[in-house]
Amino acid sequence: MHPYFGEILKDKRAVITGANRGLGLLMARRFLECGAKVAICCAPHEEYAEAVEKLRALNSSYQVKGFRPNLSSENDLEAMVQEITADWGGIDILINNAGLYPAQTFDEYPKELFQTVFDVNVTGTFLTSRIVSKAIAAQGGGVIINTSSMAGIDGAMRNIGYTSSKFAVEGLTLGMARELGPKNIRVNGVAPAGIKTVDFDGNEVVQIPKGMDETAQAAMVEAAKLAAKFAPLGRFQTHPDELINVFLFLASDAASFISGQTIAVSGACIWPAASPASTASY
Repeated sequence: MHPYFGEILKDKRAVITGANRGLGLLMARRFLECGAKVAICCAPHEEYAEAVEKLRALNSSYQVKGFRPNLSSENDLEAMVQEITADWGGIDILINNAGLYPAQTFDEYPKELFQTVFDVNVTGTFLTSRIVSKAIAAQGGGVIINTSSMAGIDGAMRNIGYTSSKFAVEGLTLGMARELGPKNIRVNGVAPAGIKTVDFDGNEVVQIPKGMDETAQAAMVEAAKLAAKFAPLGRFQTHPDELINVFLFLASDAASFISGQTIAVSGACIWPAASPASTASY
């Protein structure tokens, strides 16, 4: 049972993309703790079996499924929806969490990478929502929540593809909210600033980017200290649970009249890359 929300999502059926590791996997765990049944999705070239077993091992009563759909394939998505509805009777919640964040400067950003980022972050969100929303509407309504980013509000440095895609997700969120509202489907977004890295139990883990030398590591630390000076709450990174709590609330009936919104989980700070820390050479 969740320490704040109890079983606020009891018997709800949720689909979470990008949920075989990291933020998505911890989100799946918290949704299960709140009483939901959860279907986790990963990319076609990844595996979900270990993640499903870790979730089931927490509590024998947890109902968890795993899928590897290509989010650009209508056939894959429709097959997944059919299996879930056949076994669980329907879908109440869709969390569009899958996304790519390949940092690179504008001058070096290749067209192919830009297109790949949009295929996953934007087209994947659009197509998954279009197909899953039919199942949600068939049972009288439900919820779609998109993982956005402060990069889609303030913009991010050194990642033009990601920034552009998250601005597009903002548009998708509002457009879908207005078109799906008559079907009793609420659509919202959640926009974090930086996100701390944690393990499966929510404990913070210090990670050093692969290939980063000691000089670059030191520059990164100093840039983080500088960015923190411009953060009203003294930090610009959110703990994943602080972020997931917003998803849980928006997915619940407690948020029954909230739609078309993107909730910033940023401690009132701007995207760190827009601060003087963005000039650091790391």
